[in-house]
Amino acid sequence: MPHKARTVPNTLVQATIFKNCDRTYHKPGSNKGCAGETCQHTCEASQVAGCAHKWTVRYSVASRQREQSFGTLTEAQTFQLTLSTGKQTQGAMFTDPRAGLVAFLPLCHAYVEGMAKASAKSKATYRSNFASPAVRALLAGRSVLDVARMDAEVKALLNTTLGGYSDDYRGTVRRIITGTLEECVRRGVIPRHTLAGLELAPRIVTAARYEQQDKGHGGRRR
Repeated sequence: MPHKARTVPNTLVQATIFKNCDRTYHKPGSNKGCAGETCQHTCEASQVAGCAHKWTVRYSVASRQREQSFGTLTEAQTFQLTLSTGKQTQGAMFTDPRAGLVAFLPLCHAYVEGMAKASAKSKATYRSNFASPAVRALLAGRSVLDVARMDAEVKALLNTTLGGYSDDYRGTVRRIITGTLEECVRRGVIPRHTLAGLELAPRIVTAARYEQQDKGHGGRRR
């Protein structure tokens, strides 16, 4: 007796690699762009493999269709494999590996504005502390994915670059950075980050600052 065919659910991300320039997809009878010759279908199928146009990976995450383009077929295939492996190992917790490429600093500002229990005065203080040139120098141009792995860099920022600032000042900077990353994890932008548990080292007090504090105590050193 023949065995009945079984349907095995595909747990991998359905990702297709193609080029938008391929005239195989040129359909002037059903696509207005194609009919008006304003589409991207400029290369015959035999030309596609060697043309200079980018390769596109079309895929779906959480029922949303997305596309990413790559300069080479190898890069596109690597990304396709990353998607499939991630979906297979992470299951329902899978997050789009390209979602974390969004700029980090704007999300920090949004995090401060979204602090439900913070007063307007507290938010102003947070914004002022976070506007430090040192903070900007480290985080400007960085993506969420970049910062999610910068535990050593952020630790150096807090304890060396800003080491002379008060614990409250440095704690505010730490709270905004780690809080923004936690929010990104919660929203599925990134699966995790490595900055949890960053501790503040004792404040660095220079000789000049020590003398100034000493004078403030009437010359009595403690």
